[in-house]
Amino acid sequence: WHHRPVHRQRPGLQPPPRSQDGRLDRSLAVPAAKPAMCAFGGPALDRLYVTSIAPAVPAPGYDPALAGAVFVLQPGCNGLADPPFAG
Repeated sequence: WHHRPVHRQRPGLQPPPRSQDGRLDRSLAVPAAKPAMCAFGGPALDRLYVTSIAPAVPAPGYDPALAGAVFVLQPGCNGLADPPFAG
């Protein structure tokens, strides 16, 4: 297992995400070699769904069963709902 983090990024800041005073705001471990995309979901948008992909060069201990997996994390914050499509 080679855990890779998912970081919380504040608007307007360049990676790595930092809080207002320059510290890393939040990092969540994902039990996959290469997390790919994430999206908030659940009734309160308080779950973070993270997909994974296979790394280009697998590292020792890489578990191919986790490539293509979807992980559900509890990040301790909520996402924002998308506005309804108007057209």
